Amino acid sequence: MFQTIEDWKKSGLNKVHLVKNIGITIHKFNYWIDKYLLLKTLENKVKSIVKSQFQEINLPLFSENLECKTIPQNGFELETPSGLKITIFGQCLV
Repeated sequence: MFQTIEDWKKSGLNKVHLVKNIGITIHKFNYWIDKYLLLKTLENKVKSIVKSQFQEINLPLFSENLECKTIPQNGFELETPSGLKITIFGQCLV
């Protein structure tokens, strides 16, 4: 239904014509619009938090001086020549 809402927003049709075409009531369509807007609001808040709370770091992943090894807890650990160790739980994609 979210794709239908996005298509409707782009189309310029009014709600009455759209709901007749897709066979639902205006009340049901408004319900889904509210859900869609809530989801978009939450997505924007999460993006804002992530953008403000995390600092991107650039590591020379293909440098011969950077060691990347897997660890038993389904993750990996990076160690820089200066001794900085970064442990990340998840998959190592390098």
